Amino acid sequence: MAARPFPRYFVPRSNDGSGRRMSDPISSIHALDNFFVGGRHVSEREWIVTVDQAGELNLIPGEDKSVFSNDVQSELAYSEMVGSGGRVLDVSEFFLFNVQLLEQPGDAPGLNDPVYLYGTLYGPFPSGDASSQPAGMEGQLTVTRGDLLDGFLQARNYPFSISPEGEIGMRNFHIALAGDREEEIDRGIGVILAYPLLPADIIQDNPSNELVVTQMLFDVLSSLKDDMVKEKVANPLRTMTLPVPNRMMVEEQLKQRGYTIEGDTAVIKTTVTQGFQGFLASTFGSIMKDRLELPPQGSLDGFLEIAETALKAFKGWPPKRIWALHNRTAAASADVRMRAARYCPGTVTQQPRAVNVPSPSAAPPVVSGNVTSSSRTPAQLPRPHDPVRPLSADGPMATWMKDFVDSHQKPGAPAARLTTTGPPPCTPKTPASKPKAEWMNDFGDPVPKKNSDEAVTKKHSDSSKKVSGSSQKNDGPKKDSDSSKKEPKGSPAQSKPDWMKDFE
Repeated sequence: MAARPFPRYFVPRSNDGSGRRMSDPISSIHALDNFFVGGRHVSEREWIVTVDQAGELNLIPGEDKSVFSNDVQSELAYSEMVGSGGRVLDVSEFFLFNVQLLEQPGDAPGLNDPVYLYGTLYGPFPSGDASSQPAGMEGQLTVTRGDLLDGFLQARNYPFSISPEGEIGMRNFHIALAGDREEEIDRGIGVILAYPLLPADIIQDNPSNELVVTQMLFDVLSSLKDDMVKEKVANPLRTMTLPVPNRMMVEEQLKQRGYTIEGDTAVIKTTVTQGFQGFLASTFGSIMKDRLELPPQGSLDGFLEIAETALKAFKGWPPKRIWALHNRTAAASADVRMRAARYCPGTVTQQPRAVNVPSPSAAPPVVSGNVTSSSRTPAQLPRPHDPVRPLSADGPMATWMKDFVDSHQKPGAPAARLTTTGPPPCTPKTPASKPKAEWMNDFGDPVPKKNSDEAVTKKHSDSSKKVSGSSQKNDGPKKDSDSSKKEPKGSPAQSKPDWMKDFE
């Protein structure tokens, strides 16, 4: 069976990475991104990243957008109208990554610490038949703080805009990451497009990841600032007042710890018993004080500006690996879009990446380049009826993620800082009374006979009045009561075709 070529810095949780899954464009519920792939490696072609109801990422060719639902087509049209001309990736191989968790170890050696992203990797792409794609593989991707911040800064030039609904964010951001060494990135291999997304049950209503990206930026910047303060590093971030993603959540958590909010100040009214932990510790420090100055409410664009200021002062930034990644992305010109619109499958110039196929005997491994159907073994042939592998049901912090996190924890070292893509925790509310156990319903108090008789008598009385009223109406001449309610001919309510209601 062919070994699947994962990026160098990605560690799969399982060795079985050769499966495939069927991808149907009509099953996509939202569009997340669109871009062009072309240049010296392949002929220009448009690709669209979508998500289905199970939270799986799909890569669909963009020549014919009528294969999508009306909702997805509307999202693609809206993003193109309010956005730029898009971007083109000069690569021969790339991956998609659904990010579910960010781990920042507590004992990392320096400012640009290695961090870990956990989620599901899809690819490599392009994979030939778009209807049969490589199945997602859960695992761990190792990058650095600088890689993450730089990826968001590059992505702000190419956001995927979503039709606004209410006060929720209307953009979706990707992170371009280097999954391999600079020499591999330079020849168009190992590029990863990561998407920090909300859980599948939430993303169905709104696919925007602005809230997730904002929280992730805050956590990276706040931990980076803490290290700068400890090591006395000269950087503008060190003396900045870092805003928070959700001011209301900060106030609610302080109230639970005994503080009273007075404008932009929190005053404690109870005896201090222990220090802050978790989110409050990253905002105010671990020591509780009598008075705290509350930080301002931050925005995604504001955090991106802070990240840009901090990265500019990074010594030796950017490294060669990031320079190579920057050279793989450029704004899509009118010529690129025109050639992509005329794309034909026979114009692909790239050669599939060679993979090592383990031999069942002691014979040396066979290096397979362009594998044809006639030369494949039955185990290598695509299986169109294979069931789609379900995502982890353990939530954002799955069991397999905990195994990776525990392996990074050293005895006596500070605990790792974890950022999930799930919604922020809600403030617990104390119930008014102890909830009644289900088995107690069998011993519930019966309805008093007096009240029961009164309810039956009232029911019969109401029925009699209703019948009497109907008889009086029928005795008199029948009036055309609906004539006055009819709208005049040609009114907007009548002249509006039924098919327009589908877009409301």
